[in-house]
Amino acid sequence: MKAALFDLDGVIVDTAKYHYEAWVSIAQTLGYTLSSEKNEALKGVSRDQSIMRILDWSGATVNEETFQSLLKKKNRHYLSLVASLGTKDVLPGVLSFLETLQYKKISIGLGSARKNACHRRWKRCEARQTTSRSFSKGCKSLGGFSA
Repeated sequence: MKAALFDLDGVIVDTAKYHYEAWVSIAQTLGYTLSSEKNEALKGVSRDQSIMRILDWSGATVNEETFQSLLKKKNRHYLSLVASLGTKDVLPGVLSFLETLQYKKISIGLGSARKNACHRRWKRCEARQTTSRSFSKGCKSLGGFSA
């Protein structure tokens, strides 16, 4: 094996709780309480479709300008929550597995289907004296980031 490619969300770190918190905030803006059960229906769904579902559940209607504003607000809230992600948030066993790959000189790539992708999150890890530093550099060398 020459390389290993990983998805960020749910494989390296669990960001679902941050998405949920941001969606709860949007729902509250609309006078709706988003339950964790309803939130399950938002997983894997685009922001546009997620807001459409919340609007449907809440019975609220908004114009296009407000709709776009809600999209941006959700994204800003989410990004503020994940801005502090670091090695402390890596799922159990991941760092030791990545160290093993590095020891075996297997290149490591990190990808994400999300528009916010991993670049912002892992870039901060470069400055830290941890395994994630070389992990992050390995991701860049494979071009594993999208903006």
